[in-house]
Amino acid sequence: MAGSDTEWIVQLHYAFQDVEFLYLVMEYVPGGDLLKLLYKEEVLDEARTKFYIAECVLAIEAMHSRGYVHRFHTPRFFILFICASYSHDQ
Repeated sequence: MAGSDTEWIVQLHYAFQDVEFLYLVMEYVPGGDLLKLLYKEEVLDEARTKFYIAECVLAIEAMHSRGYVHRFHTPRFFILFICASYSHDQ
């Protein structure tokens, strides 16, 4: 994902390895993942549900349009970026 030009894919800055491990230095994305949000909130209202579903669809479309395929589209793999300008009351 290095050199990715989309807001939907977390930026990979560096990758290196030693004898035992592969290290990935990636963009910091505060907010946790969608699964954490669902555990915390238990139930999302309709407006927030539509918002997060639309975000997930756009993220998957961005990946597929760049030739990336990921077989696990679960809430755990959707990382949330906390944006102060977003209001949950929309």
